[in-house]
Amino acid sequence: RIPACFRIGLCYHRFLCVCLFSPAPRSSSGLPTTLAPLQLSPPNPPHLDPPLTLALLDRIDICVCVCVCAFFCDAQGIITGVVLGLLFLFFLQVPLTNYGPAWTLRVWTRIIRCFKRGDVRPWTWSTIEGGILYLSSVPRSADNLAPIMAEPHSLGAVLSLNERWEVPLQEAEYEALGVAWKHIAVPDYSAPSLEAIVEGVRWIHKQVGMGRGVLVHCNAGRGRSVIIVLAYLLVKHKAFDCESAYEHVKSRRDVANLRVMWGTRPQWRSLKKFHRWLRRQGGDEWLTEKVPSDTYCPPPYWVGGGWARDEHVIDV
Repeated sequence: RIPACFRIGLCYHRFLCVCLFSPAPRSSSGLPTTLAPLQLSPPNPPHLDPPLTLALLDRIDICVCVCVCAFFCDAQGIITGVVLGLLFLFFLQVPLTNYGPAWTLRVWTRIIRCFKRGDVRPWTWSTIEGGILYLSSVPRSADNLAPIMAEPHSLGAVLSLNERWEVPLQEAEYEALGVAWKHIAVPDYSAPSLEAIVEGVRWIHKQVGMGRGVLVHCNAGRGRSVIIVLAYLLVKHKAFDCESAYEHVKSRRDVANLRVMWGTRPQWRSLKKFHRWLRRQGGDEWLTEKVPSDTYCPPPYWVGGGWARDEHVIDV
């Protein structure tokens, strides 16, 4: 069905076609003659090359109708297409900017891992701080940990930054080895949040205080785990900034280029954010106490004739 407005438009379009493509009658001198009064059924229709037949007009009308319906009539379809396009672009930017729901990061991890299926790298580990801190790829068996557990390394704790499905060794295997295990789930190719960094640094500080060497790992030991190690070095060595801590780790292990794209990589930005947060603390009390978070501000509520807020804390 064609609405009345489009029927009128098509009639007007057909009238324009006749006026534009129909040659005007000419005199013997070649000049246009005075147009005759409009006749409903002209006895001698003008000759056209190509002839402007009703069939040709119908085809033109159909094309015009299809174009009009596609671009103007189906507004709901256009809006749906625009919304789907924006959602697709939002999904594409997630691994580049790390902005988006956690499930989008996990979906991207699965997609990238599907393309890299079969790419299993050998297990490697590096000493960052002798007897205290180590960095490695994901351990795939208890035999991988044997060299670090021997003297003089004395490994006693492992911090995993993988998701649960990425970790071959689970808590039971670590307990059998007498090794403390901490798991903080961070999707691959993404940056740990401020809360995850604080939780990881506090746990490392606790284990080192108990005389245990700590191994920090992710999948390749080049991205997620490096951020936690760098954050711990910023806490331990007050003279370090992000750049000097990064150079310290890079001199001991081939890690990812976190400062690529002029420092806009999500993992590097998360380290910078932690460093700014660390300087605002003014001390190390947060290592053993509840830490006020600057990433969440609850809405105010009315108490006793005035507005008040709850202090949000990170209870790790």
